[in-house]
Amino acid sequence: MQYKYFGSIKNPAFFEMTRDEQNNYLLEKKLFRVSYSVSFIPNQHIDDNVPGQINFKTGLSEDNKEFIASDELTDSIYKFILNTYEAYLKHAPILFHAKFNNTVFGFSEKKKKKLALKEFKRIYKECLPGELDAYRNRFGVLYGKRNQFKELLISQRSIILAFLRGEIYYFNRNTFESTPILHQIIDFEANLEILLNLNKTYQFEEDSLFNGKDGLRQLYEKYEKLFKDFTTYKFVHHQIESFEDVIPARIESLHEVLRSNNLLNGNKEDFMKFLLDVHGIRITKIRDYSNLINDKHSERVEFLQEEWHNFP
Repeated sequence: MQYKYFGSIKNPAFFEMTRDEQNNYLLEKKLFRVSYSVSFIPNQHIDDNVPGQINFKTGLSEDNKEFIASDELTDSIYKFILNTYEAYLKHAPILFHAKFNNTVFGFSEKKKKKLALKEFKRIYKECLPGELDAYRNRFGVLYGKRNQFKELLISQRSIILAFLRGEIYYFNRNTFESTPILHQIIDFEANLEILLNLNKTYQFEEDSLFNGKDGLRQLYEKYEKLFKDFTTYKFVHHQIESFEDVIPARIESLHEVLRSNNLLNGNKEDFMKFLLDVHGIRITKIRDYSNLINDKHSERVEFLQEEWHNFP
């Protein structure tokens, strides 16, 4: 199987470069993109008359600039890892379904579904221990978890460089056993495969993300009148799936960035319906902050604006 960008760095001078030179080279080739993490900056404008005021603020600067793999490169590496270690990945699903099918042999369909649901809930909790998913469709949460694993994977520079060099022998058993993130990804994907198979058979919950080769493209085609283009849709999806807390407030900040950049064609009601239908996020209003002062909202908007600016 061919993987885009595998072995794409053939220039021997690349490996003589410093880390910064390599980053800039990969940025120029559009294999890397720039991202800014939030840092805490002392706040010089403290009002001593305001009880409980925190004496720092968040901000973006060159000091917290990061070079990370592009989304396309990330997806290619992730698919490569799943295929390379497929034997490990398939082990758990095969054993589970053999045991499950043996257990439910002779059961009525109703009893089979009841046991399948029990197993579905158990495995879901194993995938996301302690996760609160009140706002979301379970497969939306799992999709977000996969994206988190992708981000952790591409933080492993040795893996990225070995992939770009085309070093197939680097990805052997020793690398797998000595790299915890590879274990975590394979365990997660094995459980995900079990959940998807159970859901395909018993239809516990709507799955619009994993049910096709390009779930995002299919969803975009359904909501393309709402967004300026597919890149906008991918950005929105990526951001929403990365939100871990204070989801309604983060949605409001995201909406402001979309609106200020003319990336939305619909109104707030259309956007809220999209959130509910696709991500299972139910909110009743999106506040307008144009006449309000809210530092946290402003910080989120600044961060999201930078994320959009650097989005591939």
